[in-house]
Amino acid sequence: MIIVYAGVQADEPERMQPRFPRAAEERLAARIRGLLQSLRPSLVVGAAASGSDIVIAEAALLEGADVRFVMPFDVETFQKSSVEGRGQRWTARYQRLLQTVGSNRITEGSLDPDDKDSYPRHNAHLITYAKALARERGERVWALVVRPQPDDDAGSVSDDFAQRAEAQGILTLDLAPLAKRPRGFVAMPYGLRFDPVVRRRYDCDPVFHRIYRPLLEDLDVDWARADLETDSGIIHAGMIEDLANSDVVIVDLATANFNVAYELGLRHVFARSSTVLVYPQLQGTRVGAAPFDINLIRIHRFERGTELTDEQSEGAIRRLRPALAEVLASRSSDSPVHEWFELGGVRGPFRRKAGQDGPVETDLRLRKTVQSALRSASTDSMLAAAAEIAEASDLSESSRIGLRIQLGNGLIRESAYEAATALLEQAEPPADSPLRRPWLQKLAMAYRRIGESSRCSRATAATCREKAQRLLSTAIQEGFGDSETYGILAGLNKRALENRKPAMDNAGVRGRFALMQEYYRKGFEVEPTFYTGVNLVMALRLGIRHGVLAEGAAEAEDRLQEALTVTKFLARRAAEADPTDFWAAVSQAELLLHESFMGRIPAADAVAAYGRAAALARPDQLRSTIYQLDFLQRWGDPENVIDPIRTLFGTVTVE
Repeated sequence: MIIVYAGVQADEPERMQPRFPRAAEERLAARIRGLLQSLRPSLVVGAAASGSDIVIAEAALLEGADVRFVMPFDVETFQKSSVEGRGQRWTARYQRLLQTVGSNRITEGSLDPDDKDSYPRHNAHLITYAKALARERGERVWALVVRPQPDDDAGSVSDDFAQRAEAQGILTLDLAPLAKRPRGFVAMPYGLRFDPVVRRRYDCDPVFHRIYRPLLEDLDVDWARADLETDSGIIHAGMIEDLANSDVVIVDLATANFNVAYELGLRHVFARSSTVLVYPQLQGTRVGAAPFDINLIRIHRFERGTELTDEQSEGAIRRLRPALAEVLASRSSDSPVHEWFELGGVRGPFRRKAGQDGPVETDLRLRKTVQSALRSASTDSMLAAAAEIAEASDLSESSRIGLRIQLGNGLIRESAYEAATALLEQAEPPADSPLRRPWLQKLAMAYRRIGESSRCSRATAATCREKAQRLLSTAIQEGFGDSETYGILAGLNKRALENRKPAMDNAGVRGRFALMQEYYRKGFEVEPTFYTGVNLVMALRLGIRHGVLAEGAAEAEDRLQEALTVTKFLARRAAEADPTDFWAAVSQAELLLHESFMGRIPAADAVAAYGRAAALARPDQLRSTIYQLDFLQRWGDPENVIDPIRTLFGTVTVE
């Protein structure tokens, strides 16, 4: 995805009617940074005028995005015309951005700064430039505009940009810096979930990040969500308040999730209207009834693949946007509870009972602080929230633990692994807590990531791996031996092998290989998917080659054949259901590669399959694929087969 942006300038010091005052900068920056974190564009393109242009560019750089500036004039003339008039503070930020981005990422135009039509012409050029890059890369273009709504300067440059983008069919997200934002809540499943309706397992998170979040930001809704896996001990208090008093609630019905059904029932009791039911339809599956007994209520649908594409996200946003806008503008009834019963006196906003202040009030306040910090994608905000939690004397211990786990998970997402481990070490839940499993897994993953860093010394890496190993062993002992636990354990041993001498004359190396094989096997048995299966096939084949067997040679060969057959079937089904699913495609390619190394098929068949998968890959997927190829080559697979496949995926740095 390429994002092209434009927006309102900062207010002049003497401006009476504010459009983008200094007081709105921090809130807008947090919204934009969080949005970019969810969308993860490959490129962000725009100018660098004072105000929203600079705020967007700064947020994009903080999120590690590739930023290019396309100016209507040379950079000095642009500074005089579009930056200096708002003060030295903006001039300093402009100059710092130019230096950070570098002259090779800046395109200077030759328009006349005194011509009033120069800026509309620049809008047209900016959009054309972004579209040309998108065609070259095979990506989509989305537009981001920041402007007051309604704009008090009819026909502004920002309005012109938005109109041009929309006229060319570009999805345009429109943020108002001073909007009076209605309150919203998203009830949905998170992470990898099994859907009993379509009998498939898929990741629900992309729907939030690439559909619901941009949609709610576009409508200027101040949203919240409940992540029930890592939320605090007061989830019900906070969740019920959100369900009761939000102006709009999106309910995602995917995977027939019990928590979502519970939240929907509560919402229908509290609210006569403004509940939007959404049922994502998995591509390649039959359109059927909704998973709950709510077929009389209007349900909005959109199609998605197991890997959600930008085009599918666009289609879903375009389909849902008018529905949410209508709900926010009207108060027509959508609750069967209020339709069937006389509940005219049940109207929000709802107030808590007297005597519910004190600790509960502290819980709710800190919960909102944590939500805001997580939405901002700022490690500084997360650490500040952690400090508030530490200082709150009347916060219950269960709430303190839950909020720290939430923040620790957020810090892991931002690659702040040392800060995450420090916070998670303070958050150990008791053995009977529902937060015990995510705490063990998240802390183990944070230690694993520290140990995998190229900046980490060998001694520190070994210590971190040992700590992660102990945590995961504890998880298994306590009954949390799921595929995620075994996958992290197998990955630990695999990483420990990557820099070792590729020979099996060392007992420690043999032990690591045997453990990697065992953990991949257990993960596959707990949850047989193509994703877990392809790693098991790799571990079994290499284990047989190097004589690292947990059983006899004949039994190991049988186990390899069994894993290969089942995994090929699962990967083929996934690829047929969604031809754009990169992981299914690359898993099929790797399975062919294993078969070629077993002497069953020509290596050219595997290379061709990798070529088809490469056309679907994102940068993070490329890195994972190349890491796997490097591992295979290190442990004996021929370079003359691996290298042509690497070439298909280009030059990618693998840490």
